[in-house]
Amino acid sequence: MPRINKTSDLAGRLKKFWDYAPSKNLIYLISQPADIFYLLGQEFAPDVFLTIGPKKSELNLFCPTLLADDFIKKIPAAVKINNSRLNEEYLLKKNLPVAINPRNLNGEFLLRLKKSLGRRLHFYNFTDNWRMIKDDGEIAIMRQAAKIIARIVRQAWSLLRRGIKEKELARWIVTEIEKAGGEPAFYPIVAFGKNTAWPHHRSGETIFTGKGPVLIDAGCRLNGYCSDITRAGYFAYGLVPDKLYLKVYETVKEAKNAAEKFLKAGKTFAEVDNLARKIISAAGFGDNFVHGLGHGIGIEVHEPPQPRKDVVLETNMVFTVEPGIYLADKFGVRLEDTILLTRKGPEILTFK
Repeated sequence: MPRINKTSDLAGRLKKFWDYAPSKNLIYLISQPADIFYLLGQEFAPDVFLTIGPKKSELNLFCPTLLADDFIKKIPAAVKINNSRLNEEYLLKKNLPVAINPRNLNGEFLLRLKKSLGRRLHFYNFTDNWRMIKDDGEIAIMRQAAKIIARIVRQAWSLLRRGIKEKELARWIVTEIEKAGGEPAFYPIVAFGKNTAWPHHRSGETIFTGKGPVLIDAGCRLNGYCSDITRAGYFAYGLVPDKLYLKVYETVKEAKNAAEKFLKAGKTFAEVDNLARKIISAAGFGDNFVHGLGHGIGIEVHEPPQPRKDVVLETNMVFTVEPGIYLADKFGVRLEDTILLTRKGPEILTFK
């Protein structure tokens, strides 16, 4: 099973970090657990901070909880471990501007930093940029995570029978992900009937009657990286499916296929989103497409790039494409795959 080589990847990722860094004469404060995982390959509690700079080789990890020896051995030797909380005094002594990405930063701590550092505190979304482009190690893991969840969701459809509850099928999906060596990227959405009209339905007590709309949305996290897939369908068992459902399904499928064919480096995610939205609007369902076309995916199941932003797509970005149409009190249809953008175009990782 693919894993990240921490020592070599740290060097490469630090180089990428400095390539994207807006200035070299700053101390960068990394506060988001996903960003620290990206750089160090280990998961830490939210009260752990990593500082980088001003020298390129200067990395300090502030961890108030004592770490076990075997855990410390997994942290690259270039990182200095401080068994204490990060405080404003440390940053003040450096007498340099401090840059942070405010996303997911504790509000109280942020206020203290602003009070202590004043104009020396700068806000940048620098961490978002360098995580959007995946390296070979990340791609290998995400391919495997996508393969696992595609297989499990395909098998889940074969288990649909009259009398099964949404939560029973959701639990089965979780169990299968764990058997495969992963964990759920989020709790699976299994929706029957009218429940499919809610994009973020919570799998519950609803029983499958043996016919009607079904939607399954699930993801696998493997070695710290996520995959995401959604499949929808209508069970008719020899009967003619609902005509409105067929129209909606074909519209979503057309929008998804068109968006995927349009994907290539140099386009913006907003352009791809607009294309899918135009197709859905032309079919008369524009007001029923209530979310973005997709989302970036990696260490977090939802991360940049975002579909409605003018982010230029680049090779080795990984994101989902998931158009959907939702008709209140009737049904909803969403089709989703995890996609890697290669030099040749899009590669659908969850296809099989």
